[in-house]
Formats: sequence, structure tokens, C-alpha cells
Amino acid sequence: MPTTALIAVAALGAATSAYGTYQQSRAQKKAASAQRKANDVRTAAERRQSIRGAQIARAQTIAAAGSAGLSPSAPGSTPGGYGGGVVSPLFSGIGTGTQLSAISRDIERYNSQASQWGGFANIAGGFGGLAGSFIGTDFSGLSPNKATIPSGSTAPAGFRPGL
Repeated sequence: MPTTALIAVAALGAATSAYGTYQQSRAQKKAASAQRKANDVRTAAERRQSIRGAQIARAQTIAAAGSAGLSPSAPGSTPGGYGGGVVSPLFSGIGTGTQLSAISRDIERYNSQASQWGGFANIAGGFGGLAGSFIGTDFSGLSPNKATIPSGSTAPAGFRPGL
């Protein structure tokens, strides 16, 4: 295979590897963001549960006062209704559970994508390294300013080392 073609394959492998690494990083950031969202959902659910507990305790206090013969509207008693329904606590976890399940699937998907892109980057880097080894050039850590043409080789048209 001509040296020019090997250089092209090596450069393409390095560029493709860099793109794969970039996509892997994006997927990891999405997974981290989804994890933060799941934590926020859990925190909000805990806050709602705490408020719900306080409402139930208030309702029980008012109910106990009512059984003792005190009216909720009597002076010195707690104003307002009995509050704290029964249905709300029964169904409170359904929405949160569904939401957390969806977020968990997103996290799994993003982690899977990150793994796939990481593998893609490794394979592409391997092709670049293999092509580079045929022409005696190390393309590991390739950047536009580090690319060199081995001595005795002819550079492709328009190639300017160090730019």
C-alpha cells in the first residue's frame, strides 16, 4: 500500500477515534445529568412525603380534638378543615416511581452509548495505529501540530508539517 494511503488511513483512524471519544464524553455527560435529575425527583418526593406526614398529623390532632368535644372552629383550636385525604398518600408513589423508572432507562441508554462510542474510538485508534506502524510513524496522541512525515517519504500535495 502506498505511503500516502497509509498516512490517510492513519489520520482517518486518529480523527475517527477522536470523534468516538467526543461522543463517549457527551453520552457520559447525559448520563450524569439524568442521574442528577433522578436525585432531584427523589428529593422532591421525600419533601412531598414529609409535608404529607405533617398534614396527616394535623388532621389526626384535629380529629382527636373533635372526639374530645372540641370543634375545629372553636376558639383555641386549629382553624380550617380536617385536610389530609386518604387517596393522596395511596397514589403518591406512582408518579414518582414511573418518572424514576423512565430516568433509569435513560441512564442505562446513555451509559450503553458511552460504552459503544468508547469501543468505536478504540477500534478506530487501533486502525490508525496499525497504519502508522506500517509507515513507521507514531500516531498516538495525534494532534495537528504533531503530525510528521517519516524521512524519505513524500508528503501529499498541500501537506505542511507543523501547521
